[in-house]
Amino acid sequence: MKQMQFHVPGYMGMHKSSESGSGENCLYQGREIGTDAVGVADSKLGSASPVVKLTPAAWTAFIGHTAS
Repeated sequence: MKQMQFHVPGYMGMHKSSESGSGENCLYQGREIGTDAVGVADSKLGSASPVVKLTPAAWTAFIGHTAS
């Protein structure tokens, strides 16, 4: 299955999060270029979506909290 991606300036590899369901409203995640920060964007606005920038530890904590 091909992973959906979109371009967000300053970020690479923005793709649909594996934590998102199969619907169209989902989160995209990728790495900020030049750092280890994780960028998270909402699919509803596509590449125009604001990006929330998280440290890898904060992203892991967020996923752990939302998965439980």
